[in-house]
Amino acid sequence: MASSNIRAIVCICMIAISSSFRAWAQPTTYSNPVEFSFATQTFKSLLPFDKDVSILFTGIPPEMYHFEATFSRFNRKTKQVELLTTISWDRQGSQDTTKVVERPVDYIFLPNTSYRFSLKGGGKKPLTADQQANLSKALSNNKKLQKVINNEIITYYITPTLSDNGSLNAFLESVNNTVKGIIDGLDSGYSYKPINTFDGMKKFRSISDDMMSLSPQNGKFHEIANYLSPDKTTNCFNLIDNSVTKKIVTLNWSGIKIKDSIYQDLMKSIDSVFIKCKPAVAPPPGYQRIDSVIKDKIDGVIAKKDDLLNTLINDAIIPNIFLVTTLASTYAGNLVEEAKLHISTDEGLAYVFGMDRWPSYTAFAISFRTIDKTVPFRDYPDFWDQMAARSSLLIGLTNASVNQDTIRKGLLLDRALVLGYGFRLWPFLRINGGSFVYYTYNVNPLIGHNRQSTKFSPFISLSFDLDVKSLLTGIGDSIFK
Repeated sequence: MASSNIRAIVCICMIAISSSFRAWAQPTTYSNPVEFSFATQTFKSLLPFDKDVSILFTGIPPEMYHFEATFSRFNRKTKQVELLTTISWDRQGSQDTTKVVERPVDYIFLPNTSYRFSLKGGGKKPLTADQQANLSKALSNNKKLQKVINNEIITYYITPTLSDNGSLNAFLESVNNTVKGIIDGLDSGYSYKPINTFDGMKKFRSISDDMMSLSPQNGKFHEIANYLSPDKTTNCFNLIDNSVTKKIVTLNWSGIKIKDSIYQDLMKSIDSVFIKCKPAVAPPPGYQRIDSVIKDKIDGVIAKKDDLLNTLINDAIIPNIFLVTTLASTYAGNLVEEAKLHISTDEGLAYVFGMDRWPSYTAFAISFRTIDKTVPFRDYPDFWDQMAARSSLLIGLTNASVNQDTIRKGLLLDRALVLGYGFRLWPFLRINGGSFVYYTYNVNPLIGHNRQSTKFSPFISLSFDLDVKSLLTGIGDSIFK
């Protein structure tokens, strides 16, 4: 009898495991987008945890041209607020009448976690003249933006065959990333819309052409050879290459100003070249004119650089910076935060080895973490997180009496107490093990049948669970808040 029961248990387990694998093979399905209403500045429902989600923004005001929504949480260990993900949207011109937009959230929310949601959006309010001037000055003097522009100037100088179109996308990406960081750091209510075109790339080409005149192989420096012997020309060109040309590549051209220290140092290097390379006889007027022309070329490069910087900042970047009206809203923790221990009812059929029978039971299954049953277990990336989602503690009672004269008696009235551990094979099916607890009578007739002792009989079972949380909401907010 016992061996046939064990074979039946094994067969049932194999069928359950096979069913669970078939369920895992099905494609993952996700819930509808969660709606956020601009009219009420609230979410219409809870954000789900443990799975992908998108936000449906509705009622976008017609005067709003841009919004940026962020999710963050407070790290209790580091005492810092961690930015988790950002969602943004831009209105595409005055003809764009969009009122509803859906955006995916690039983050999987966790249960038992409080999150902060903040929204910053704004209408297209132009900057005042003072604001434009202050921003222009801040951007012009910013070292990071200067470095981006300077790198582009040097790139054109080193690679004269560089295509304007080929360089544009990489340049704009660097500019947009840098400017966004600058604007965000100002913390003054500004918002930056990245630029996708710039008509000033030819200005880089013009600057590069003028800089080429500073190399010893061509341009005005090359004319020195007309006044020197061949051996002295070679030495002079080496001097130009070491003291001038190499300095050109390392100069901060985007930040240099006429008469500043960088400029003065460059002029001294050029003067030293003309002093050391001058002919043995009195230098003719033409030799002196080369010095003047080269210095004028450098002044021209600086002027063109200033024009380029002005065009980029004042004609391209500043028009894409707007004042925004901040709408701050805290996303209440209990919108994502669920019960610390998730409780569900468990209806099971068990084989109890000490009783040699198949009693059914009803129990509470207390999970180690909150569970969304629509999320397949394969979607949990962390092993221990998956084990917590699958595991539960079991406590309940048999559905029928276990009393049997002179043999056993129920622990609670005529029912046996069910204690155990459950493991989810798939979201609604568990395999369980543990003990049935009841009283047994002493079989010694000399002691008497009223003498009883507690018996723990091992069992194995299969069970289906039903979510009981909605049935227990009256127990108190302290459990499910």
